[in-house]
Amino acid sequence: MQAISQIRNISLVIKTAGFLLAVSLILILVGCGLIKKEAPEDAIAVVGDTWITQEDVAEELEFRGLNPDDEREFARYVNKWIDTQLLLHEAYELRLHKNSELVQRISDLETELLINSLLDSNTVVEPPNSQAVIDYWKDHTGEYTRVANEVSLIVAYVETRNQAWRLREAFDQSSPVSQMRDEIGLTRIDTLRHLSVDRLPNEISTGIEPLRSGHSSLPIEYNGEWLIVKLVERFRAGRPRSIEEVESLVEARMIAEQRSRLKLDYIEALRREARQSGFVRIRFADIVSGNEIVPGEISNDSLESGSAVQTTEE
Repeated sequence: MQAISQIRNISLVIKTAGFLLAVSLILILVGCGLIKKEAPEDAIAVVGDTWITQEDVAEELEFRGLNPDDEREFARYVNKWIDTQLLLHEAYELRLHKNSELVQRISDLETELLINSLLDSNTVVEPPNSQAVIDYWKDHTGEYTRVANEVSLIVAYVETRNQAWRLREAFDQSSPVSQMRDEIGLTRIDTLRHLSVDRLPNEISTGIEPLRSGHSSLPIEYNGEWLIVKLVERFRAGRPRSIEEVESLVEARMIAEQRSRLKLDYIEALRREARQSGFVRIRFADIVSGNEIVPGEISNDSLESGSAVQTTEE
């Protein structure tokens, strides 16, 4: 396997754990001689005992969705690679890979990543269908209520007050956006949904205060621009959110709950198999049983998942 591929595979696994941990893991590979130390003839950059070829760079750029034929991207990647290798070399010279605290952090990280990978691969959950999401939402509407008054708005921007008055008239007539842009000078238009009224700029909250749904504000000056704000709808605090608002949240929660159940089932199955095979043996421990901690000597035969058996204390 080529050096750059090995570096990429390690980096992908641990990218969320921080640069220093990634550096240290790669240093271990280098120290163990798992990365080739003789640069081939087609190497385009060599730093110490590491190297990179044009094929490696092209592969990495394609992997990242970049054009390998783009000379600027190519040069940027090679330069970044050189900087990384120099930093790795310096860290290795300072023997950071021998630091006991860092080694322990790497070990803990490896344990966490391996366990999470194992559980993720054994707890695959299919997204719930639309009806299941709706049913769940109906059963939990009290958990999806508004904590503040909210509004949905359409905000249109122009450069001058006169343009804003003309824009307001065009809004009331439901003129096409293209027409407002060409004839009035509309610079942009934003559709904003479910905004907390308390978090709106004072100029806008004051401007929409007297409005009813479907009506437009008077011209509002804000940050050097002139606005016309159309109130689409008001939503009162304490009222349940519609399924359209929270569908993605409900679906994510259902998946998380199902995955949590599957993880517990998977761990319980492992415990049961371990008890039967004798792979796990407990001599003496404080075992959590419900809300109580039960001390006792647990034999192999009495080991149960999620339960504790109290025996005579030593």
